[in-house]
Amino acid sequence: MLWLTVGCAALVAIGTLLTWASVAFFSVNGVQTSDGKLVLVAALLAGASVVLVRKREGVALVATFLFGLVSFGTSLYDTIRILTSSSGDFFGAHIGVSVGLGLWLDVIAGAALLVSAGKWTGSRGHNFKTIWSAR
Repeated sequence: MLWLTVGCAALVAIGTLLTWASVAFFSVNGVQTSDGKLVLVAALLAGASVVLVRKREGVALVATFLFGLVSFGTSLYDTIRILTSSSGDFFGAHIGVSVGLGLWLDVIAGAALLVSAGKWTGSRGHNFKTIWSAR
């Protein structure tokens, strides 16, 4: 589960480098937006917190899950916002905003990151209540 969690965090980071939204001939990748930068930093921190397992296992597990939650939540919010955005006519042609491959990758990999972090926590015999009470 450890390497699956790191792999999911890496996929989220890669997704921020790909197209998040496009309109006609224009496109925007994740790192060109403030939300994309937030997702990138959260994914990198989720992957990096896995390294902390050797020293502070409980803290690392919670940090990985929370950073994964930020990545997934932000990506899902942006996807829903794009899907529900209005379209219009431009010189008689109907145009609208479409969700790019990078944002879809971030949503899917972010969900997988949450699941793998949760499974990883359970496979270690921890839950958030025991981790919190051990502080």
